[in-house]
Amino acid sequence: MTKEIQWRSRTWVVFYRAGHQIEAQLIRGAFQQQGLEVMFPQSFLSGGLGELPGAVLEQELFCQKQDFQLARNLITEYEKKRQLDWYCSTCNEVNGSSFDWCWNCQSAHSGNNS
Repeated sequence: MTKEIQWRSRTWVVFYRAGHQIEAQLIRGAFQQQGLEVMFPQSFLSGGLGELPGAVLEQELFCQKQDFQLARNLITEYEKKRQLDWYCSTCNEVNGSSFDWCWNCQSAHSGNNS
């Protein structure tokens, strides 16, 4: 069952658990560009970075209940992109999907994941 809370006369549901506040902020920004409201009430925990266990710093991201399926679809796309590492065509180094340039030789990403 999905966790629900009531806030400002609306029902909000958890649609994702971000690893930390920075990831939560990035997701919220991307969702706002799509016109979806996102909140994460535990954002005050970021002050414990380095002091608290990592699991405590995870951020539950909430969307309005009627937006849940759309939010899950967007998260599925986010997770797919995050997992697509690529190999540099110049030096064969593995680079994370967030890199547009090879971290090793600074060659531009050719656009394929091989």
